[in-house]
Amino acid sequence: MVLDISNAMTPPRLEELAIAFIGDNLLQTICRGNVDGDLRLSEGVNLPQSIADPILQYLVNSLNMDTTQDESESEKLVKYIKIFTDANKCKMRRIKINKAPVSDDVVQVLCDLCEAHSLLEVDLSHSNDTNGDEKDHTPPYNHAVLLPSFIVKLCGKSLQKLILHRTFLAYSINQIMSFSGKKAKALKQDVYLTSDATLDHLVTCLSSENAPMLTSLDVSEAFIAWFITIDPENPPPLKVVDFAGYVDTRLNSTIKKILKHFVYGEEDYNLEPGKRVPLIAHSKSERKLAKYPFFKNIESATPMVKKFIKSANLESKLNDDLKYDEDYSLEPDSNFVFRQMNLLSLKNTLQQLGLFHTFLSKRDFEEIIFNLKELRVLDVAWPSQNVAATRRFRPQDITLWEILDNLPHLKSLDVSGTYYGENLYTDAEVRGTEKFLKMEKEREPLQFLGLWGTNACKLKEIEKLAEVITGDENEEQLLRCLDIYIDRKEIIMDVFTKLSRTLQQSIVQQPNLLLKLIIKCIYHYPTNDRLLFLCATNLYYLFQLKSSDFSVYQRRDIVRAVTTMLEKNQMNNMLARNCMVIFFDFDLPKDLLFDFDHIAKLILNIFDKRRDESEINFIAGNLCNAMICSMEINVKPRIRDLGFTGIMIDIIKDRLRSGVADDTLDTAWSGLWNATDETTINAEDFINMDGMSLIRQCYEKFEGRNDLRRNLMGLTGNLAEVPHLRPYLAEKQNLDVIVDLVLNAESGIEAAYNACGTLSNLLIDDSDILKDAPVDKIRSDMRKAILSWTPEVATNVNYRAFDPLLLILQCPKEPIGHLWVMWAIKSLCNRDAKYVHQVIGDGGADLIKRIKDSTEDPKTKEFAEEIYRKLIDVGGLKET
Repeated sequence: MVLDISNAMTPPRLEELAIAFIGDNLLQTICRGNVDGDLRLSEGVNLPQSIADPILQYLVNSLNMDTTQDESESEKLVKYIKIFTDANKCKMRRIKINKAPVSDDVVQVLCDLCEAHSLLEVDLSHSNDTNGDEKDHTPPYNHAVLLPSFIVKLCGKSLQKLILHRTFLAYSINQIMSFSGKKAKALKQDVYLTSDATLDHLVTCLSSENAPMLTSLDVSEAFIAWFITIDPENPPPLKVVDFAGYVDTRLNSTIKKILKHFVYGEEDYNLEPGKRVPLIAHSKSERKLAKYPFFKNIESATPMVKKFIKSANLESKLNDDLKYDEDYSLEPDSNFVFRQMNLLSLKNTLQQLGLFHTFLSKRDFEEIIFNLKELRVLDVAWPSQNVAATRRFRPQDITLWEILDNLPHLKSLDVSGTYYGENLYTDAEVRGTEKFLKMEKEREPLQFLGLWGTNACKLKEIEKLAEVITGDENEEQLLRCLDIYIDRKEIIMDVFTKLSRTLQQSIVQQPNLLLKLIIKCIYHYPTNDRLLFLCATNLYYLFQLKSSDFSVYQRRDIVRAVTTMLEKNQMNNMLARNCMVIFFDFDLPKDLLFDFDHIAKLILNIFDKRRDESEINFIAGNLCNAMICSMEINVKPRIRDLGFTGIMIDIIKDRLRSGVADDTLDTAWSGLWNATDETTINAEDFINMDGMSLIRQCYEKFEGRNDLRRNLMGLTGNLAEVPHLRPYLAEKQNLDVIVDLVLNAESGIEAAYNACGTLSNLLIDDSDILKDAPVDKIRSDMRKAILSWTPEVATNVNYRAFDPLLLILQCPKEPIGHLWVMWAIKSLCNRDAKYVHQVIGDGGADLIKRIKDSTEDPKTKEFAEEIYRKLIDVGGLKET
């Protein structure tokens, strides 16, 4: 089966660009500001739902990108939601706040939004973008104390879809009960829990009366699910329920405290010693007057509480749980949270049930799941590939055939990581193909079958069971896993590990789809450094393998994704290193020009802030240099506004203070050499920041570092090409350094080459700036040095244009400068034929011919004749 790649990355649509522009320029487009700092829609602005929904979504998403402002993310979210609360000016149907902070103030304004609009969908889920254990419910933000009763307000008369994935009821018993004497904010009487609360505030029974249009509910991995039940007599019209992540049937310790306190009136550790305060069937005034004994008569509880306790068999569960705690090896006979939901009341409507990573006993299957005859989609998968590792939670005596026989309308089934999948493999291997292909004869093949982490995906005829199959047998199954299991990070990480092995072997059949899915995962998990490390690794191998096949838009998508990873995970050394290494495989800076300033500032900041971490600093510094030293594209003027020169000088001063000469110091000088090449404004900045003093200090303090001295002289060569900066170089203390390197063999001949170039520019200056210098000795030393060089000297010499060299040839009074230029051009032309054509293109042929015909220096004449012959033979110059 061929995977659909019709949605492979394409240029952004005009609508997307318009939404982004509006979101980035609210006051200039659709909003006006109030004196209280809030934003409101401007007069005359009326937004349809098709525009309002995506604008708010763009604003919510921007909170994750922009954390540099004074306002907190929560405050900005409140401000954004308030824009859309006027139903007379805009229409909204969907709101999604799944990666933004949901504080008390956010919940309040969200209530206002729900009351103003007849919302169809609300998504308050938390991102699964964490590195910890899936069972770690520590919220990433200062989340509100969200009560189940709040769900009723959200549902109203119109809500069809409610997503509360990983939503927190509260952090602890302390915050729920507010026994410290400071009551929680009571913004809405039945939304926020105060010390006056009863269990009625904590329990919500969904029915056709309070949720008449609700067809989809997601409470996966949500603490709030422990306190939600469905009215067995009058259920809502739910077709989809996602109830994933309830692996442990033992009551959570916090929930025990809540339930035992409310149901039995047990003493809480925050109460004063000796006070036992039952919170059921007692008024506020009564509780304040005296001490009360434990309240154990459930029949005295309110109707809502009695319904909840009885439906969940809570009384016996609390007692049984103590025994279960003492002996963890005991096998529970059912899942408490699963059974309390009363899913059997939905047997006539429920079509999709998600139970990923949820403990299910054989009893749960036989009494509940197998009686939901209208199910079309069932997910009972587990994340781990090691089936045996969690066998106590996975009944081994349930087979795939039992599931299919009892659910006749099933079209999609996921048994990844379970014994059900292993049993399928056993059926095929032990009982033969007749039993294995039973379904093909009796019913239509499934549309989807999840077999990740089971041996069943390896069966030869497995494709006969379903149109789409996930597994780890081949690339297609793995790519399906990336697409379908985007929210299951353990599976995603395992998939990327397997894919990286195939990419290292240069095997990839669908690179466009793989690229799309990698980028999708990067944005889905922007701060999960472990998963992003795997994304970066796969992206690196994929780009190396198929970079020439990717379009300009795909390359830009890669750059944006890598920049996002790097920006959000700068302090993770391994991930930051891998991200920057990916950039080296691009055509720099060409591929980055669409967002050059942003990326350059990011890399420059890493180089600056991580100056004491050698590996990261070295990579960042070299990447900075690679981005600015292009021969074809001059981006050097743009880096001035980013403070490039100042940062490099600050790093050099830091190394001088510490007396450390390392790669960071060499990279800083190399960066300044590149930044000042044919860029006068950067050269002026260097001089104005007392850069010549730093050259002298480094020359004197750090002996024996040839790369450093080469960089110093390369920089002085760039400065010497700017006529009004030459007097600074001609000052005695600076000139002595330059002259000393001409014949200093220990410093390397590359430093001597650059020093001679600097002196050649000083010698041709019309202002006679070297009148007090020993010019004859300088010329003699230069000639001696030049004639001693071998062609290898020019290996690391590059010129974007020959204009600076040709200017020296135009000065007839300085033959030693002519000798240096001719040696340079001859060596470059012999090394690379492109320089032959460059000489002709820059108008150098006539000058070289003139020097050839007029010079009295035999070596200069010899070099000129060799160059001119090369221009004719290689460059196609017509001989005159």
